[in-house]
Amino acid sequence: MSEAAWLVLSLALSLGGFLMLGRRTSPPGLTSAQSMLLLGGVGMLAGFWFDAREGNLATLASVCLGGKRGIAAMLALHWNQMPAMHLGMVAGSLATVPLLSRSGAGWLSQSRAGLAQNLACSAWMFLGMAAATTAFVELGSQAGGAPGAAAMVGAMGAGMAWGMVAGVSLHRAWAGLRSHVGAAA
Repeated sequence: MSEAAWLVLSLALSLGGFLMLGRRTSPPGLTSAQSMLLLGGVGMLAGFWFDAREGNLATLASVCLGGKRGIAAMLALHWNQMPAMHLGMVAGSLATVPLLSRSGAGWLSQSRAGLAQNLACSAWMFLGMAAATTAFVELGSQAGGAPGAAAMVGAMGAGMAWGMVAGVSLHRAWAGLRSHVGAAA
C-alpha cells in the first residue's frame, strides 16, 4: 500500500469516527464529544511536536513499526516514547469541561461529572490510539508495505476518534440503563 493510500485510510477512519460522535437529536452544531475530540487532537499534536523535537517523526514511527506488539505493549510504548503527546491530549480534552459547563446552580457538580466523563473518554482514546497503530502495523505486514510516519500519526487520530465513539457509546448505554432501572423502581 502506498503512503497516500495509508493517509486516505487514516483520514477516512478519523472522519467516520468524528461524524459518529455527531449523531444526536439535539440542535445542530458540534457535540461535546466532537469538541473534546477536536481539542484533544490539537493537544495531542502540540504534545507530539514537543516529543518529536527529541527524535524526529520518522524515528518515532519506526519505533511503532519495529515489530509486532499487542495493544498493551503498544500502549506502554506510546506512553514511554511520547508522554507529552498523551498529556497534551488529556489537557485539550479537559479544556472542554469549563468551556461547555453551564453557569448557575449546579455548575460545580456538572463540572465534576464532566471531568470524570472526560477522563474516562481520554482513557478510551488512549486505548483506541494503541489499537489503531497495532492494527496499522499488522495490516502493513500483511499488505507488504508498512505505513510511514504521517500515516502512523493518522492512525493515532483515527484510534482517538473510534476510542471516543466507544467511550461515548458505553456512557450512553450506562445512562440509559440507569434511567430505565430508576424508572422501574
